[in-house]
Amino acid sequence: MPPKRGRAASEGSKSSSSSEDDEPALRLDAPLEDEGLEDVDFEFDDPQRRHAPSLRGLLRRHPLESALGAAAADALAELVAGDSRSVGTVVGSGGGDDLVGFAAAVDLDAHA
Repeated sequence: MPPKRGRAASEGSKSSSSSEDDEPALRLDAPLEDEGLEDVDFEFDDPQRRHAPSLRGLLRRHPLESALGAAAADALAELVAGDSRSVGTVVGSGGGDDLVGFAAAVDLDAHA
C-alpha cells in the first residue's frame, strides 16, 4: 500500500477519489474502538520448575515437535525449566503459571 500523501501534495493533483482525505488521522494515543480488542499486560520471568507444564504445552504445539517427538519435547521443557545454567525468559499473562511464549538458550552439547 503506498503511503498517504499529505494535504499539500494532494491539492496539486485532484482526482475523482478523495476518500484518503476524508479518513480521520490515526492517533496512537486514541483508545481502541474495535470490538474484541482488550489491553493485555505481559509478565516476564526467569524459567522455574513451576513453568514446566506450560513449556511442555508450548513445545508440543510447535511444528518441530513432530520431528523431535513428545519425549524430546518433554525433556527440553524440563531442561529449560530446571537447569540453572540455561538462560531464558518466559512470558505470561494473567498472573498464573500459564505461558504465552518463551525464549531460551541451552547448551545442548552439555546435555547430549
